[in-house]
Amino acid sequence: MNFKGFKSGTDIRGYGAEQFSNEELYLSDDFVKAVSECFAKWLGERSGKNVNELSVSIGRDSRVSGPRIMSAAVAALTAIGVRVYNCGLASTPAMFMSALDLKCDGAIQITASHHPWERNGLKFFTPDGGLEGDDIALLLSEAEKIYGKSYRAEPTLCVENNYMKTYCSHLR
Repeated sequence: MNFKGFKSGTDIRGYGAEQFSNEELYLSDDFVKAVSECFAKWLGERSGKNVNELSVSIGRDSRVSGPRIMSAAVAALTAIGVRVYNCGLASTPAMFMSALDLKCDGAIQITASHHPWERNGLKFFTPDGGLEGDDIALLLSEAEKIYGKSYRAEPTLCVENNYMKTYCSHLR
């Protein structure tokens, strides 16, 4: 698997729809879990916190593959002790804002933006903004080293949060 091929500027992009699971750039559950864990470790190194002291909000667009990808990310993050705010359906600007409002160390938006329906991706944020291309390259490099690792999700660390309601109140 060519992990570098998933890099799309400052995002990660690939095929999300399961009927494309044989494609080289398929966002498999194992791939999403590895990248999510590496994002948490990156946040920890950046902030000086242990991963079990971190919180991350996660949202997704309406693509068919979103729930599966979100479940994989939540499983990996909670398995390593990260507190997760599951924001469900959310816009990309809302997920950046959630990092600020919910006082999270980071946020993940599952989206492929303007790309076709069969694609999906992950955008990463800190309260300071989106990750840079070099950060994404580092996440992918580190994820390749732990790809295929087994995770045991910790459901008590995931909190449902309908953040779009809060975000919309800011727009009024």
